Amino acid sequence: MSDVLDRCIFVIGRQRSGTTVLRDTLASHEEIVDLGEVMHPARKVGFYKILAQEIDARPDEIDHFSWFEILSLTLERLAKNHPKSAKFVVDIKYNMATSFGIEFSRNRASSILLDKLKQHSAMVIHIIRENKIALIVSERLAIQTNQWQITDESQRVLEKIHIGISDLGIVIQNEEYQDEFFSDGLRHAEKLVSVKYEEMFDENGDMDRATMTEVAAMAGITPDFELSPKLKKQGTSLDKVVSNYAALTETIDVLCNEGMISERNRSLF
Repeated sequence: MSDVLDRCIFVIGRQRSGTTVLRDTLASHEEIVDLGEVMHPARKVGFYKILAQEIDARPDEIDHFSWFEILSLTLERLAKNHPKSAKFVVDIKYNMATSFGIEFSRNRASSILLDKLKQHSAMVIHIIRENKIALIVSERLAIQTNQWQITDESQRVLEKIHIGISDLGIVIQNEEYQDEFFSDGLRHAEKLVSVKYEEMFDENGDMDRATMTEVAAMAGITPDFELSPKLKKQGTSLDKVVSNYAALTETIDVLCNEGMISERNRSLF
């Protein structure tokens, strides 16, 4: 495998959990280059483009266990025009990671990608957004308004959204299971920084200095980041954008009381 892997910082998390804003902050460092979402299917020069080329060239040799080789090849090609001393940040969402495949052994499911990253002692930042309601609202708003990234508050479009409550407990359980699956998959990783979205920003909305210092230590660089993010958080109160806010809060209380979802959903709501 290329030494490019040794110079990559993989940011892994659920969509709308802060992976992009953290990636942008890392890329503000003079030694770090942003390679973006290399596994996004719409990317013209990325993992899936190179995967298709490799399948055409050697169809009998490519399976999910060789995808990591393709990822490494993708990173090499994207890095070739940058200095040999550069480090790279790579954004991988949960759904992209699971597309690599899941291996089952002794009644345990594990991510092929996470296992490979651990085997190669790759640098990983795992982000979890514990407030699942805020995460769900943020995603629904982004889908409804088609605003996924905002750099100017004056551009923000706010619309009322309705959150279904009949299956809310199952939805939140599935979200929490994803976090547990990835946390378990990254356990014992040699180079890992675990971050909670809710603790990633200080009271002024800047990136938390202690978190970024920990990341810099893992990467072996000075913590010289631009801590004021260009991307704006969704800071609007939930009661301003959720049309059935009262019913939603009541449902959260019931689900917590019944033990169907974790208590932190109530405290963070």
